[in-house]
Amino acid sequence: MKDRLFDLLRRPVFGAPVRRDGGSLFCDGTAKRHCFDLARSGYVNLLPPGRAGNAKTGDDGEMIRARCAFLSLGLYDGISDGVAAAAAKYLPRRDELALIDAGSGEGYHTCRISSAVHRPTGAHIRTLGFDASTHDAEAGAKRARAAGLETDEVTVGFAAGNLFALPVQTGSADCVFSLFAPIAGEENARVLRDDGILVVAASGKRHLWELREVLYDEPRESGGEIRTPDGFLPVGDETVSYRVTVPDTAALENLYHMTPFAFRTPREGLERLRKTPSLDVTVEVLVRVFRREIKE
Repeated sequence: MKDRLFDLLRRPVFGAPVRRDGGSLFCDGTAKRHCFDLARSGYVNLLPPGRAGNAKTGDDGEMIRARCAFLSLGLYDGISDGVAAAAAKYLPRRDELALIDAGSGEGYHTCRISSAVHRPTGAHIRTLGFDASTHDAEAGAKRARAAGLETDEVTVGFAAGNLFALPVQTGSADCVFSLFAPIAGEENARVLRDDGILVVAASGKRHLWELREVLYDEPRESGGEIRTPDGFLPVGDETVSYRVTVPDTAALENLYHMTPFAFRTPREGLERLRKTPSLDVTVEVLVRVFRREIKE
């Protein structure tokens, strides 16, 4: 099953298929045989070559550590549960399903969604998570391995890749899901089968409202909208909404570093946050499901 996971991949520049041989992926579709080595953790770097900034693309180690620490508390599990339920409701019925997480981060939600989709569908799940950060891809591979997600029932792998030029075979995926990440509508439509679905999760207007009240003198609503990408038709809408208690200052700071607030918070707001011992916050996330628009 693990080898078949990589059958979904293609070379990032020329689009030729790749195959696994030992600890590497090989492409024979061009005049020169090309090799992509699997890291010891299990991820593969499929970012386009020749870009000096690739090593610095995406999240850094500190941001990843903050996310891992916060997510381990389980306070955001309702989000991945909601995405998984929406996907399971609209996925085609097959014995085997191929899922793509476009913007997988450190892989926490990727792993949870994969397992949660398997349970109601009974299908064999193959999931590939892609992120622009090699640090995130490596963290995801380690998480999947630690969770034992290399079985015939659920297999999860990770790669560093460009979300707007996914190294995925055309028409090979049953579902693309995206949590709080940029949406590449045309590219998502390309990799999906005709009956495949796109599941998008984004912040609602009141998401983390109480945290905003701590950080800003005049907090404002934001988010609350998911636009229909070109090439898709909406088929389902859900709202995940609940309250959680962030238990201490360390957890609050980790949550803060996961959000766009970290890039635009005044010093006074950050000082207030560091004096806040715990906080009840609202989690509000919109989940929208789309199908490919098939034109005659």
